[in-house]
Amino acid sequence: MQDYTNPYLENFVPPSAIEWGDPDNNINFLSNGTLMTANGSLSIPGSQKGDPINYFRRMRTIPWPNKPDNTPMRYVTSIKQIAILAETDRLEEAKSLVAFLVKTENLEAYLQGAQGRFLPVMPAIAANEFWSSGKDPHIAVAITQFDNARSSYVVLNPAYSEVLAQNVWGEVIHAIATNQITPEKGADQAIEKITDIFSQWK
Repeated sequence: MQDYTNPYLENFVPPSAIEWGDPDNNINFLSNGTLMTANGSLSIPGSQKGDPINYFRRMRTIPWPNKPDNTPMRYVTSIKQIAILAETDRLEEAKSLVAFLVKTENLEAYLQGAQGRFLPVMPAIAANEFWSSGKDPHIAVAITQFDNARSSYVVLNPAYSEVLAQNVWGEVIHAIATNQITPEKGADQAIEKITDIFSQWK
């Protein structure tokens, strides 16, 4: 917790960052309010594809640095799924829409149109030059992340979905960054809350 919050406490992170919403890392990076930012997708470079100077020369997508023990970081992956509710009164239409979307040519067009926000899992799409050529500096880095990936903790135990829903780590990090608690106390509080959540999960 100390290592994670020190950049903020030592003024290497914009003061407003502790109040940012979901799009604000993109906004601050693109408006030169910050030099770099973590991002769970390629939405930032994707938004600049119409400007070759910005896309190819003024921004970079780079891998995470190694972990403190100098081993490579394992990237968390999430798989986007489609659910059709059985109680819907338009079941056939829903099935038809999904059948249309998952056709290789349609899904490929959707993924490319999303500007790299989602990466393909279908081998037939992943082999396409758009994803595999290495010519796009941002997509090339994103693709290599799958060489050393892991699933979200939710896959290992669904109780962790409640940990995420309650933003346990985010609240502790905010409290440390605003000097309400020490990193040690914050870690203890988070572990206690997570332990309680897991004990109540049925």
